[in-house]
Amino acid sequence: MKIREIFSSIPRFLRTVVLMDLSIFVIVGLVGWFGGWRTAYQYSEGLVIAGALAIGLGFLSIVGNWRTIQSVGYQYGQSVGAQSLGERTGQTVKDIAQGYRFLIQMIVVSVAPIAIGVLIQMSTGGERWPITAP
Repeated sequence: MKIREIFSSIPRFLRTVVLMDLSIFVIVGLVGWFGGWRTAYQYSEGLVIAGALAIGLGFLSIVGNWRTIQSVGYQYGQSVGAQSLGERTGQTVKDIAQGYRFLIQMIVVSVAPIAIGVLIQMSTGGERWPITAP
């Protein structure tokens, strides 16, 4: 991948991260609303758990990617194709790198919910003070 391609993909990467973070905050808020959460501490716990689940999803993508690459069908499909050995190896490396890119993206996505969740917990002193309902 060329340097120019890397820098041109950064805005798309950041846009995806921001949209995923916003969706995490909204989903946790909706779960809290319908779940009857009444404290900021409960919301912060939800944010930390959602961040951890995002990281777990990234790790699952690597596991699934490895299972696909090591499957007999994938290996057979690679061997009967018209590609040379170098092209097949390059494609395998791209497939592996795609799984790791998703893991890195999920780690970056999880930073904001986990950090904000921990900050809320620290600001409340670990107390579960109630949020007044409107």
